[in-house]
Amino acid sequence: MAFGDSDTRPHPYSLRLAVEKLLTTDRAGSVFVPVVAAEASQTAGDVGATLMLNGLYGPAVADTVRRTGDMPFIMGQLMVFRRETLKSLHDLRSVRGELVDDMRIGMDVVAAGLRNVVSQDTLPVVIRGLGLLEFARMFRRWLIFSRSGLPAWSFKLPLWLRGAEFWLGFLMALLALLNRQYLIAIPAAATVVAVSVSMVRLHRALGGAAIGWRHAWVPAAILLLSPLVLASAIVKPEVAWRGRTYQLDASSKLHRREPAHAHRT
Repeated sequence: MAFGDSDTRPHPYSLRLAVEKLLTTDRAGSVFVPVVAAEASQTAGDVGATLMLNGLYGPAVADTVRRTGDMPFIMGQLMVFRRETLKSLHDLRSVRGELVDDMRIGMDVVAAGLRNVVSQDTLPVVIRGLGLLEFARMFRRWLIFSRSGLPAWSFKLPLWLRGAEFWLGFLMALLALLNRQYLIAIPAAATVVAVSVSMVRLHRALGGAAIGWRHAWVPAAILLLSPLVLASAIVKPEVAWRGRTYQLDASSKLHRREPAHAHRT
């Protein structure tokens, strides 16, 4: 049984490779195809979303698979299940009401003693025409989803450490400049640049298109905004998504659902 998102562009062989991986891997209950944003970005919002996917989440998935061989959850843009897996999950009734259903399904697969494996293929996803405000909303949703949907600190920790490295460098550089300690500011600022450049290099290594110089500020902006976006998700625990507003609990899990009074996102 396969599920796919409408904003993806599978290769003609994507499903075959996924099924082969599922059927030839011991104790595999599900398989998903990792997404990549391969198109050249047109707007700063496109660049932000692309770097979030290719420069942060995608490399974390690749690293987890390299270390462990499978995943503790599913990123479900294209996922395939054995029918026996769905039966063991009571035909997915256990995820009714979940906001991040694909990640929850993956956690339930692991709880059932099965494995979430990853196809060797990649799945192009369309990110096109995002304005900065649209990206900010998407960024906030992704952070909220990651709080409730990413179960393993082994997956989250490298992302948090990269953010901490960036912010330590930024604060050291700022304090050094304020105190006119320019020689100290230089290596601290170099840390900020290095972390930002690493996002772009990882993006390119996963198959992303080149980022133009006019958008060179976007990687640093993502990392600078992250604490503010996370704080907003904690202070105002709700997310507007696909025409509805979802109320969340303290851990960013679905609390109750209300009709949206705002415009469709």
